[in-house]
Amino acid sequence: MIIDTGSTATYVPCEGCTACGAHTGNPKFDPAASSTFLPIACSSQDCHSGSCRSGKCHFSKSYQEQSSASGDLILDSIQLGRGALTQHQSPSL
Repeated sequence: MIIDTGSTATYVPCEGCTACGAHTGNPKFDPAASSTFLPIACSSQDCHSGSCRSGKCHFSKSYQEQSSASGDLILDSIQLGRGALTQHQSPSL
């Protein structure tokens, strides 16, 4: 998981991604293994990007230091530590 502290984005490199950038050392996210994974449709009010790819809301962002991130926006629940589960919107890379 890569958290962008300058925005609301949290990046989750997914299984099958061949160009995911920085390796965090953690296993890649497998959407099929998540019971709470939900792709965001282009028609959803949660799709603020205005970009669509294969019926899914697509996200793309470039940073000043020349890095970038892109992928499909999803909704999923994550748990940090022993805290309560929280639904979070996140692009999957």
